[in-house]
Amino acid sequence: MSKKNKVKFIPDELDIAIPVYGNFEVLSKTIEAVVEACKDFKFKIYLCDDKSPDLEEKGKEFYRKFKEQSYCGGVRYNNVNKGFPTTANVAVNCGRSPYVLLLNSDVILDKDSIGIMLNHMRAKGNE
Repeated sequence: MSKKNKVKFIPDELDIAIPVYGNFEVLSKTIEAVVEACKDFKFKIYLCDDKSPDLEEKGKEFYRKFKEQSYCGGVRYNNVNKGFPTTANVAVNCGRSPYVLLLNSDVILDKDSIGIMLNHMRAKGNE
């Protein structure tokens, strides 16, 4: 990341909300990419599971490990499948940071993407 795009953030300035519907292998890669992209600042990841069909088989172990991580902001579970919009809103509403990124569970971020995004958001907020 160039010096122009490097930003130091206050604690938990960014919440990342991820709605989940199974596919925990891909979600693991998404979270790894988020952690790499956010390594220079404080953030929390909030997950909301939309009644994943493989929750019992794969999800419970995944969520157990996720909850042990310092970046875990929390996990919510829908009792029934409510669809993407509702599940996304639940995940977004869990956090308290000034900036929120709603991220699909199959997105792999570029390592510089978060810093660039937040620099842009800050610049636009000061106009």
